[in-house]
Amino acid sequence: MDCAILVLCSAFASISIRFTGVEALGQTKEVSELSGLVAMWMIPLHFSFAYQFPLQRFLQSQLKTMVIAWVALVSVGSYTSELAVCVQDAAWCDWDCASYFEHFLVVLVFGLYGYVICGGCPLTWTGFSMEAFSGLWEFVKLSAASGVMLCLENWYYRILI
Repeated sequence: MDCAILVLCSAFASISIRFTGVEALGQTKEVSELSGLVAMWMIPLHFSFAYQFPLQRFLQSQLKTMVIAWVALVSVGSYTSELAVCVQDAAWCDWDCASYFEHFLVVLVFGLYGYVICGGCPLTWTGFSMEAFSGLWEFVKLSAASGVMLCLENWYYRILI
């Protein structure tokens, strides 16, 4: 069950986001505080990706790509309307716009999950079982290697900038 590993990695990433400041990178205190606040609001984003990616891969392997497209269209429509209200009203803050983006991803995850659970894949989805945890160690090793690679890529990009 790759969701379990991804949720665990999201928890570790959330802890690092919570206790990491950009003030050490030479930013002013005001910029550091605002970016820290926005980063805190973006923590649920990591957890939504932990569920979204496996759901998308499962549906893609079932050739249910139109379902992904329709759920994404509904989610984007919801996000666009909420963001239009946010932009029109100057009283909204940056973290309110971040929370709308989180809402977009939550709608996407629950839409895909609802499709799978409610009978969208009757031949392949038989429910949860302990068999989902087979091959977990191999996935952990692959995830760790991918995480290190992404960190190195991100750091390389930041250093170049």
